[in-house]
Amino acid sequence: MQESLDRKAGIGLRSVKAEYPAERINTVINAAANAESTEQAVRRMGSPTENITVSFHNDYVKANAEYRDKAGVKCYIERTGSNCCPWCSAVAGKYEIKDQPEGIFRRHDNCDCVIVYDGKVLRGNVGENGRRTKTWAEDKSRAARIEYANSAPKPVKYTPEQARALESNILAQNALTNGRERGIMLPDIIIGRSVGARAHNYDIMDLVTGEHFTLVEGSRLQNVEVFAGKGSNKPYRNAYKYAEKFGGEPSDWQHVKGNGYVDYYGEERQAELHWSQCEGYGKHDFFVKRWLDEG
Repeated sequence: MQESLDRKAGIGLRSVKAEYPAERINTVINAAANAESTEQAVRRMGSPTENITVSFHNDYVKANAEYRDKAGVKCYIERTGSNCCPWCSAVAGKYEIKDQPEGIFRRHDNCDCVIVYDGKVLRGNVGENGRRTKTWAEDKSRAARIEYANSAPKPVKYTPEQARALESNILAQNALTNGRERGIMLPDIIIGRSVGARAHNYDIMDLVTGEHFTLVEGSRLQNVEVFAGKGSNKPYRNAYKYAEKFGGEPSDWQHVKGNGYVDYYGEERQAELHWSQCEGYGKHDFFVKRWLDEG
């Protein structure tokens, strides 16, 4: 919904998810579960649940406003409904994000304040239809690459035992491919269409600009090839990192590439995409290796 509103305003940025308040929710659930009566459980669930829900919304507003401010959108935070206490009345109003008063996102029990934000595209940062300009991309590309490199799994230093196990796996995969193929070809991956619920899709990062996209619904990932890890004769050096993070055995993880159509602000652009995958543990960290329409 947020992305649809932004597109109408000429802002072509993805929405950012706030951190899910799992610990707070579990605390309320446990308190209700230990109640001595139904009435006591309702009391313990009522106000705290409402407060957590609205606080989660406020965290979402804060995360997206700050993200858009960094991307060049002039964001304003507005807090209304300030009649519940003097403190809320003092912080009520509309502020540019850099001038927001301290604690504007805070809440208390029975607080009836509503916090929203709106944004205005600044010329030279986010272009027509929300597409970032070449100047912005040039200014941000180095920072985006550094940020991605810092968040990506790092090369692994193997113990002698791990190295021997990895060598055995490589020899086994070489035997399967007769030592002649670098990798194995996999079937096309079909990207479904939304019918009622959102179709399964993948988050794709452009390493040059740091932007995130999804695949065109109803399209296919084609020429899918495993070029490192299981099914190839090349070791996947980040396999242990992915196994530790998502599960499975390191010897089962694969580094894969394929060609797909990316939804680039309503346009279809073909790109060579890379990602990591393991049967039973999903596909992760899609990124654009190169845009095929740029050669």
